[in-house]
Amino acid sequence: MPPLRYGNMHIPPNVVAHFYGHSIQYLLTLLLINYSQIKLINMEPSFSQPNPIISLLPLVIVMVPMIFVIWRLAKEKGKNTTLWTILACIPFVNFIILPYIVGTPSKTLENKLNKILELLEKSDQEKNL
Repeated sequence: MPPLRYGNMHIPPNVVAHFYGHSIQYLLTLLLINYSQIKLINMEPSFSQPNPIISLLPLVIVMVPMIFVIWRLAKEKGKNTTLWTILACIPFVNFIILPYIVGTPSKTLENKLNKILELLEKSDQEKNL
């Protein structure tokens, strides 16, 4: 039986033949005995590992202007600006609430239109009398 090789490690034929009577754990123990092949993971930051803060930078660049846009729209439409600003600070929620707040009607404009309609109705009633 020819010798078995695992990386730089040489396993003699008698060990391989002896293994057939034992469990897989025994073979794994034999293969892992050579501690010279164990490489420690380099924990120093390098250019190949992405920095988590830099990977969040595109999200922050998109979120900050969106927060101001949602705050301004909420203020213009007569909504609770504190609530809408907090919701805008939550990532991916702000992408959902932006079209919602754009599409909601402005309460200040609705109030102005209601006043105009009331005045028109009063003037029509005065003309009919």
